[in-house]
Amino acid sequence: MLMELGMGTALRSGSSTKAAQRAIENALWHNSVSLAEAFGFPKEAMLIDVEIAVPNPDALDFKALQALFPYGIFALMKQPKFDGFLYVGTK
Repeated sequence: MLMELGMGTALRSGSSTKAAQRAIENALWHNSVSLAEAFGFPKEAMLIDVEIAVPNPDALDFKALQALFPYGIFALMKQPKFDGFLYVGTK
């Protein structure tokens, strides 16, 4: 098991999908480690569970987020909306 964390924002657009994309890219590009092959498994067999917390989780574009992963079996877990987000901007 390996955990990678990332953070992303989309302050100008307010897009939850764009913020989530940036968080995923941050986690993959800065911390990416492929352990599957070290244990004799193909990369395509990796189970990738992604947990996303954004202000409006129902607005996430699942296909756009899945496209960021070049291999593996992808599962997205959206955290329920809560009032702890700080909104910045004109919206």
